[in-house]
Amino acid sequence: MKTSISAIALAMMAASTQVQAFDFGVNAANLEKANTSKWACKKCNTNIGTQGEFTLAAGSAITDDDHASNALGYEDGFAAGVDADILHISDSGTRSEIQAKELGSERGDLRLSHRMPGSWQVEAELDTKSHVDTTTAQTDPSDLDKTEQLKLEREKLGFAARYMGGRWGARVAFDNEDLTGKQASSVSLLGNTTNIAKPVDSVTRNMMAAVHATGDRWLLEAGYQGSWYDNDILGFAVQAPESALAGAPDNQAQQVFLKGRYQAGSTRISGRVATGEQKQDADLVTLTGVPAGVEAADLKVNTLDAELGLTSRLSSNLTLRAAARYRDRDNDSTLYEFEQIRFGELSGQVEQTQAMDTTKANYRLSADYRLAMGQKLSAGIEYENIERSASEREETDETEVWVSYRLSSLELWDLRLKASYGQRDGSRFEADSVTSSEENDLMRKYHLADRNRTQVVAEIGHTPLPQLNIDLRMHYALDDYDDSDIGLTESEDYGYDLSLGWEPGDAWYLSLFGGYQWIDNEQLGSDNGDYATWSALSSDEFGFAGVSADYLGLKEWGVKLSASYQYALSISDAHTSAPEYLGEYESTSHSVQLRAEYAVSERAAIGLRYQYERYEDSDYADIPVVNYPGQGVWGLTTLGDLSQDYNAHLVMATFSYKL
Repeated sequence: MKTSISAIALAMMAASTQVQAFDFGVNAANLEKANTSKWACKKCNTNIGTQGEFTLAAGSAITDDDHASNALGYEDGFAAGVDADILHISDSGTRSEIQAKELGSERGDLRLSHRMPGSWQVEAELDTKSHVDTTTAQTDPSDLDKTEQLKLEREKLGFAARYMGGRWGARVAFDNEDLTGKQASSVSLLGNTTNIAKPVDSVTRNMMAAVHATGDRWLLEAGYQGSWYDNDILGFAVQAPESALAGAPDNQAQQVFLKGRYQAGSTRISGRVATGEQKQDADLVTLTGVPAGVEAADLKVNTLDAELGLTSRLSSNLTLRAAARYRDRDNDSTLYEFEQIRFGELSGQVEQTQAMDTTKANYRLSADYRLAMGQKLSAGIEYENIERSASEREETDETEVWVSYRLSSLELWDLRLKASYGQRDGSRFEADSVTSSEENDLMRKYHLADRNRTQVVAEIGHTPLPQLNIDLRMHYALDDYDDSDIGLTESEDYGYDLSLGWEPGDAWYLSLFGGYQWIDNEQLGSDNGDYATWSALSSDEFGFAGVSADYLGLKEWGVKLSASYQYALSISDAHTSAPEYLGEYESTSHSVQLRAEYAVSERAAIGLRYQYERYEDSDYADIPVVNYPGQGVWGLTTLGDLSQDYNAHLVMATFSYKL
């Protein structure tokens, strides 16, 4: 899983935060009250011996709902964790490092490394994460008092090594990730649908090995990378209705690659090419049977990836950038024919599985021009072409142009503005004869449909006083699907983020932050397929606000105090011109954290931490496990009311020691 975390999001996650600026540069940070001990350049440190700090924490989590562990990091009961940042430098210059964060909790991390700077390095890493979706899933219609959790747990172990010689080097990395738990899923048969708690038990292994050589102006690297996915639950039976659900099949992907770069004066050229294959070898999971002699679905896809980039400084004021990427997926899989149960006018039709090939080409060109000191104008264009075989739309073309301007020459202001316009079109819908009869010719799937996209982003940084700084970010985006008769026709996304850092006196530092986002979608639908007969409007809203305070007025007594409060809101609402079955979803959370620390000596400190979480969500679209005509949706067996409503507390005593 991958995530892009904004400065505001970082502020929300911090127990007690300093100013959060949109500019991540050091010049944008106010460091007078910040703890910069961890910012030291460890590569520059030549002190022989052991240095750093570790913290031991122990206490108790008090909650009747394990969903609170998403915020607290602990389930109900005893809680303990370790934080550490320790570096040891030997007489020979080798460096051994231990870094731990909340180790022992539901989201603990540990990293061990041993290295000789500029020569070699080995490291190992442990990363544990868990997420509880709900604790109230009802999976047994005959016993509605019995509930269970929908929870996923991940444990990742990794190892890496690197050697750096004078003109050549090598590196290798390996990691093993276990994913276990249960998640919501569903099966359908003969018009009946059952929501189920699907078990998850899989292992993913990744490996990379490469060697490189360097010269005065060039670097060249060749390597191999592979990934193997093993699922211990390939399929299982569901009792009501009697059916079988297939799990994700075992698969693997492997590539060999060659990449490099070359510097010629003020121009740098870089490139990468990789070729490989993806394989799947899995037994078929079915209740209706398959053709004689067919027992497995063995699939194979050949892959080819290529990238080329160029950056050139044409003058002291002008820099040019260009890039091209190519991605090809050639599906070389065996095709089978199956008799499938279908509903409506296509019932009983023979359908053939399709081996889909995809090809993607992307081209980018941009330029930066310095108008004057503290003023920069940037502009660019991007074009992307995607071809898909056996698809509702076999080819799409997307073009985007953008321009941005930054003004940083004013003493108290930093202004940034970016605007872009994009357009997507492509080949005629349902050009493939195999799929053309399967889709409504008026239907436009949003990721394939013609679309005009307009976006504007403005960022303002202002420091009206030496003790006060303000950052504001605003954005607006409009997607217009002007050729869709049935499907998504328009989408708006707009909002703002605001942060403020204030030092009202020598003893205080305050940080305030907040933001709100709106997403509105318009959609047309049809009951008969000939024309639109109903419309829908869905609105999603997300908001957050928070404040944190650090008090240093008692630092002469060895006392540090801090407090923070955070609030988050999420609302989703849908309205249709047809009879409505969907209601509003709303969730709110309140989080309070208090910290106190007392230095018993120059090296040791004891502390107390308290965290309070108030969480509530309600989904009026939730339907009881067993529902009847007039009370819900016919033919549906659900997991029940999955809403959460609880208070949770965490109390931890801490001991910190500086080495």
